[in-house]
Amino acid sequence: MSASDDKQIIEWNAHCAKMLHRLLKHTQAVVDVDITPDGQYLFSGSTDSTCVMWHMGRQEPACSFAGLSRLCAVATAPNGQLFAAGDGSGVLYILTPVGL
Repeated sequence: MSASDDKQIIEWNAHCAKMLHRLLKHTQAVVDVDITPDGQYLFSGSTDSTCVMWHMGRQEPACSFAGLSRLCAVATAPNGQLFAAGDGSGVLYILTPVGL
């Protein structure tokens, strides 16, 4: 998985360096991603102040969250039922996504 200033998240086949999927929703740089332990969902954080929960089986957003400031980190809990996002103002959000 890669994310960058070009607003994209790309899933790669690490064995042959081939792009598998491109995820597009953010309007600014994607600074962090984390995948749930079961691999079903990916969370991305961006300087556009949003965190997006992606359904990996469909390669589409399942839901999103807007923070108060540019997001700088995201993480999922080991059980996959919670996620956390930190923003540039020093706020840490701990959330439970609907539908998991």
